[in-house]
Amino acid sequence: ISLPVTAASAGSVLVGTVQMMPPSPLKHVTVLLTPSDSSLVLSVNSVDLQGAVPQTFRVTVGNISAQTSEVITASWTGGVAAASLAVTPIALSGIVLSTASGSGVNLITGVVQLAGPAPYGGVHVTLTSSSGEVDVPYDLFIPAGSDTSAPFSLSPRTYTTPINAVITASVPIGNTVSTKTAIVTVSPRANIIAV
Repeated sequence: ISLPVTAASAGSVLVGTVQMMPPSPLKHVTVLLTPSDSSLVLSVNSVDLQGAVPQTFRVTVGNISAQTSEVITASWTGGVAAASLAVTPIALSGIVLSTASGSGVNLITGVVQLAGPAPYGGVHVTLTSSSGEVDVPYDLFIPAGSDTSAPFSLSPRTYTTPINAVITASVPIGNTVSTKTAIVTVSPRANIIAV
């Protein structure tokens, strides 16, 4: 049994291969596939091998709370084999805000990005603002397979003096939290500085 890589992040989809070498004298050999943890979702739980013809299966890596090493075991009558995979959890890579200017109320948009594709079931991201004068949506959803949220809007009002706000995105990872921030400066012309 083999995997195309030895390390992957949560949300990855891999294609593994099972092959009997040397070929079994039996016409058919049923090989059971068993992951060491439920975070590894296999497309099948067994494959039927004929001679030396390989069979493939899909592995979807779900979310985990900490970096870990998982194993997929292939077992059949008279033998066992295994493939190891180091798995890293999801993490935020940043908040990307638009740059806008103008008088009066301005629409500021942004997206939250992950360091890799979201795992099966997607990822919920919490947004907060350090200023009650700059509103943000509380919850964003990043669907499975994507690394970017749908655009969200900030809602500043018209000001006579600049207001600074820190926008924080957070995703829980076990007992810790992955966070990223962006600084928004709202002036009468709604100039924005994102970091």
